[in-house]
Amino acid sequence: MQTQSYRLSFSRFSPSLSVVSFTATEALNTAYRLDIELTSVDSDLPLSSYINQAAKFTVTPVSSDVLGLIEGMIAPQALKEWSGIITSCEKLSVSADETRYRMVLEPRIAALKHHRTSRLFQNQNIPDIISSLLKHHGFAGVDF
Repeated sequence: MQTQSYRLSFSRFSPSLSVVSFTATEALNTAYRLDIELTSVDSDLPLSSYINQAAKFTVTPVSSDVLGLIEGMIAPQALKEWSGIITSCEKLSVSADETRYRMVLEPRIAALKHHRTSRLFQNQNIPDIISSLLKHHGFAGVDF
C-alpha cells in the first residue's frame, strides 16, 4: 500500500529516502529542473555516487485504502513523472532521527552544459550537426 504521494527512485540504487518537498521548474524552451528535499535515517549516503545517475520522480495519489475509498477501485496511476539524472546532491542537516538531503533532477541533456568545445562543421545541415553532437555524448537515436 502506497502512503506517500511523491517518490524518487533510482535505476542502480534503492536507498530509503522520503520526499519532504519539491519544487519543479518547467518553462518553454528550457529544460525542467526539480529541487527535491529528502530525509533518510542514513546520515552517510555516498552523495558523489548519485551524481549523473538515472532517476525518476513520480507524483501519484495515495492509494484508495488510505483515502478510505471503496475496495476494488482501480489503483491510482502516476499523475506526473520526470525522468533524468541527478545533477546535484548535498546534505542539508543532521538530527538524532534523520538526515536531510537535497537532490536536483534534470534531463540527461542538462549534463551537456558542463562541456564546452569548439568544432568546425562543413557540408552538413543543422539536424546532422545536432545528431552528430548528441551521438558523440552518448545519446542514441531514440533520445532525440
